Amino acid sequence: MSDFSVERKHFLSYSRQAPEQFQQPQVFSLTNGTQVHVHAPGIIEFIPVCYRQGAGRHVLYSCGVHGNETAPIEICDEIVEAILSKTVVINTRLMVQFANLPAMDIAERFVQENMNRLFTGAHEPQTNDERKRAQQLEFYTQTFLLTLTTSHIVFTTIYIPRFAIRLILGLQCILLNMETSIHFHSWNG
Repeated sequence: MSDFSVERKHFLSYSRQAPEQFQQPQVFSLTNGTQVHVHAPGIIEFIPVCYRQGAGRHVLYSCGVHGNETAPIEICDEIVEAILSKTVVINTRLMVQFANLPAMDIAERFVQENMNRLFTGAHEPQTNDERKRAQQLEFYTQTFLLTLTTSHIVFTTIYIPRFAIRLILGLQCILLNMETSIHFHSWNG
């Protein structure tokens, strides 16, 4: 298995052409101190050197749930490559998820099943790759958001019948889930 941190190949292309290279998570640092976590094919997280657990801004970009919606894929791809090449230095913890890699490869909305219908636990039973990927995306999204645990965040459990992340005026972030979800307010102070 080659090492992405050493070879520095184009992340999205590498995720699409050789996803087996990311079956094990990879963690490395850029020369500017930014820590890079490759969680899985198409799922990458950047933690700037100035980051403190639970403090500052946290951003999650998700694109490519439908493989033929290319504009967001291209934008996120450019962002990832700019950070990896160090032409952009971030001061915000950032996760980027390229959701449906096989659908991107064929420039179709989906391969077997519309991934938009597979979140909030609807990916069970895992009878195809899109269902497995939906579960994986939910897991990494929840993991990313659950690391925001400081006294500046108030958690409550609510019921809202969708899986989504909504940002409202930069002050609220809501993770929506069919059964229960975490609703939290974050502020700097």
